[in-house]
Amino acid sequence: MDFFIQRLTLAALWETTAEHPMDWNVDHNTEGVEKFLNWVKEMGGCFVQVLTAATTEEGRQVLVIKVTVSDEPKTKIWIETGIHAREWISPAVSMYILNLLITDESWRDLLKRTEWYIVPVVNPDGYHYTFTSESASETYKGVTPFTEPETQGLQAIMETVGGIDLFIAFRGYGQCIVYPVLRNDIPPANIHEHEVLAMVFAHAMSYTSRGHMKYEMGE
Repeated sequence: MDFFIQRLTLAALWETTAEHPMDWNVDHNTEGVEKFLNWVKEMGGCFVQVLTAATTEEGRQVLVIKVTVSDEPKTKIWIETGIHAREWISPAVSMYILNLLITDESWRDLLKRTEWYIVPVVNPDGYHYTFTSESASETYKGVTPFTEPETQGLQAIMETVGGIDLFIAFRGYGQCIVYPVLRNDIPPANIHEHEVLAMVFAHAMSYTSRGHMKYEMGE
């Protein structure tokens, strides 16, 4: 019976949603992002939760959008964008993924097996600043790790979620796949897994783009 109900509610999700009218060919400021996320919450219904990770010094919220179709254990995917405020393309990518999750039927089977946590704008104060001012610091990262409310709040939610299977931080610098290193340039213990995953992604991008998109890999 539970499986039957899940199938009915999941089908209803795609039948009652329509593609968002957002123009994916232009950059959207903070107000545009907020309007889109409100639409996601409304159209996603019970499959979407909007979690507040933190409130910034200027009073903006850092939001985590959780998308899942049931409480059953699934592969957990965490996506962060808008870390570097001036890289406007990265929030657009996460919003486009959200749009696909709740409107595209081809993602239906994947959503049954996965649980998504998407942070469209990690740095909302900086993001707003880049739309209203001509210059900004490109290097500020806090006095020490986790001194800022944004990173503190995201750390707390990630600890609550626990067991994240795939973590992706989209940037806008270039077509590079960069995996983490520890202090003093020491690679993580599972560096081989990072390398394999990077190669799989690079080959997939090259294949689907018919050779037009080529990604470099490195630390």
